Amino acid sequence: MYTSKDVVALIVTCNRKDLLEQCLLAVMLQSCGSPCTLVVDNDSSDGTDALLKNIPNVHYIKQANYGSAGGFAKGFSYFAENMSSDLLWVMYDDGVPSPTALEFLLEAVNSFGIQAVNSMVLSPEDHKLTFPLAHLRRSLSPLSHSRLVYGSMSLFNGALISRCVVNAVGNPDPSFFIHGEEVDYFLRIKSKFKVATYPPSVHYHPRKRFPQRPSSEQQISRVCLAVSNRLRYISGLSPLQACVHFMFFSYVFFSSLFSMPCKGKRLLIRACLASLRNDSNFRNILIGRAYVGGMILHASP
Repeated sequence: MYTSKDVVALIVTCNRKDLLEQCLLAVMLQSCGSPCTLVVDNDSSDGTDALLKNIPNVHYIKQANYGSAGGFAKGFSYFAENMSSDLLWVMYDDGVPSPTALEFLLEAVNSFGIQAVNSMVLSPEDHKLTFPLAHLRRSLSPLSHSRLVYGSMSLFNGALISRCVVNAVGNPDPSFFIHGEEVDYFLRIKSKFKVATYPPSVHYHPRKRFPQRPSSEQQISRVCLAVSNRLRYISGLSPLQACVHFMFFSYVFFSSLFSMPCKGKRLLIRACLASLRNDSNFRNILIGRAYVGGMILHASP
């Protein structure tokens, strides 16, 4: 039977010390006990390192800003190579696990033998689903659905992943930088293991939306990066899966295209063509415009 002592909580952060502190506090106050914690810091300059010096049982890694993808890649690699725990509990710094989140995730692992299971992710604003979840209504209460929802996860928002999954699937792809690495990793897990969401376990994460009409260079670049990254994981799918994902990509692409000024339309088309060519140089330029100081990490750290 797994307990919190068998868990490492991985949190990726970048210049969000106050949010990180809330997340850490929620992890430490879990009903089943506080797990060991690993924080990967993407070059924060807001005093994050000073904050973590005074918190026990926290492993801290600071690196250049390789985005959330590079942060998770580093965390997964460190977990696999330097830690002996069997389970990795993964989250962003702006997420907050409920007090019983880990208790119920462990229940799912111990009772059902699932190797990759996610909390149900709710918006703190209205306690409705933050992300769409198969077979569940957005307004569903977590306590009204106590069975595993197979085939669905909301990586990396309160996901509990076993060491055997990490060993078999490897690390998240750091070259995504941000946007898409979670979908890519989910599809890679799903191709080898059963995946599920366990609704009694709740993880809070705000809904995030891009501006309806991006206008600044930074806003346009972020939208272009997010949309074009969708093309990168479609190529590795089966024909049926690729068709479904491409249909959704087409909807997102044209919606974004029509919402942008002319310069944004041209950039979006160039970004998508660069993704199809796997042009990392252009993607690096795009990342530099969208996230100042950001850079692609081409190999797992």
